[in-house]
Amino acid sequence: MRMSRARGFGVIAFVILVAVIAAAGLGAYVALRGSAPATSTAQTGTPFSASVPAQPAPASVQQNTDQQSGSSYIYKPDCSITANTTTHTPKTFSGADTLYVEPNAQVDITWSSDHASSTSMTTDAGIASAVSTSGHVALTPSQNDHVTFAFWGAAGFANCEVDLVMVNMNYDRASLTASTARPTITGTASGMSTIKFTITPQTSPTFTPLYDSGFVPVTGGKWRFTPNIDLADGVYMVTAFAPDESALYTGTLTVSSGGAGAFSITPVTQPGNVNLGPNDDAPVAKIQLTNTGSGLASLEGFHVQFFGTASPRVIVGLGARAETSSAGLTGGVEGYSPFDNGSVTEVPLRDTLQPGETKIYYIVAAVSSQKAPVEAGKSFQIAIDDIDTTLPISGNLPVYGANDTVSAQ
Repeated sequence: MRMSRARGFGVIAFVILVAVIAAAGLGAYVALRGSAPATSTAQTGTPFSASVPAQPAPASVQQNTDQQSGSSYIYKPDCSITANTTTHTPKTFSGADTLYVEPNAQVDITWSSDHASSTSMTTDAGIASAVSTSGHVALTPSQNDHVTFAFWGAAGFANCEVDLVMVNMNYDRASLTASTARPTITGTASGMSTIKFTITPQTSPTFTPLYDSGFVPVTGGKWRFTPNIDLADGVYMVTAFAPDESALYTGTLTVSSGGAGAFSITPVTQPGNVNLGPNDDAPVAKIQLTNTGSGLASLEGFHVQFFGTASPRVIVGLGARAETSSAGLTGGVEGYSPFDNGSVTEVPLRDTLQPGETKIYYIVAAVSSQKAPVEAGKSFQIAIDDIDTTLPISGNLPVYGANDTVSAQ
C-alpha cells in the first residue's frame, strides 16, 4: 500500500522535530555539567608549575539563572591570594607571583575563591591539606618554597601559586663610614641576581631619597655601588630593595670629610636595684659615650647579655634611649622574648654624636606578666656587651647594669 505524500511529509517532520529536541537536551546537559577539570596547573608564560591533586567530589552545584532567558549556567572558580611578610607591603594577585623572604621572617598568606566547593593547599616543604575555600596561613620558611592553592568547582578548576624565595644581604660595615662625598658602598647578598639601593638623609622629614642606584648586579654573592652625586657631611639611611622592589635592610652611612669619629666609654653609676613585677619596665643598665674623634660618630645600637638565676624569657621587651630623650621603651611586646635565641641580643638605636659630644644611654627592660609569678624571687642582670658601630671604641666592656629581682606583683 502506498503512503500518501501528505502523510510522508508529516512523518519526516516528526522525526526532524525529535532530533532537534534531543540535540537541545544534550546541549543543556553539557552546559549544566561544565567542562572537565584540567589535569595540570602548569601556567603558560610563567615559571611556576605544580602537580594537581585528584578532584574531590563537589559538595554542591552553585547554579545561577539568567532572568531574561531563564536558562541556567555555572561559574568556573576563580582565586585570589594576598601574601606579605612583616617588612613587605602586601601583594594581592591571581595566578602566580614571587615573594622575597628574609631569614626568620613570617609569611602571611590569605586566599579566597568564588564558585569553588573545595580547596587544597600544597607546598614543596611537604605540607598538603584540604582547606576551606577562603582562609589564612602563617609560615616561617627556612628554605625556598612554593605554595599552591587548588580550587575545585562544578564548572572547572583554578589555582593560585606563590614562590617564596629566601634572600639575605649585608653591608660591609667599613664602607658605611666615609670621608669622601661619593663613597663606594659594598656588601653581600644571596637569593638575588640584582639589588637596588636608595640613600636618604636621616633628618629628612619626608624620607625622600636623594639617590636611587637602580638595580645593580650581584656577582659571586657580592655587590657594590657608588652614588653619582656629592653627599654633604651628615648621616644617611641606605636602604636595600629586592628585585620586586620590596624593602630589605637599612644601614646607616656617615659622611664626614673632617675625619673619622671615635667612641670613648666613661664609667657611670648604674641604676639602682629594683623589684620588677608583671608588665613593669625600668632602666636596667646605662653607658656614657663621648665622641673623641674629629668627625661624626654614629652607632646602630647595643649588644646586651642576660645574667642571673631567672629565665631570660622573663624579659619580653628591650629598648634603648638617650638620657636627654623622652622616649621610653622602644621595642618588645607581651609574648615576645628578645632572648629566645640565647642570652645575647641586640637592642637597636640609631644616633650620631658630634666631635666632642657626650651622651648617656639607658637600656630599658620590660617584664612578662606570665613569667613574673613563676620567676618571682629570682634575679637578673643586663650587661652592655658591645656597641654596634664601625668606629674605634676605647674603654672597658662589658658594662654591667643593676642586679634586679623579679616580683610576683
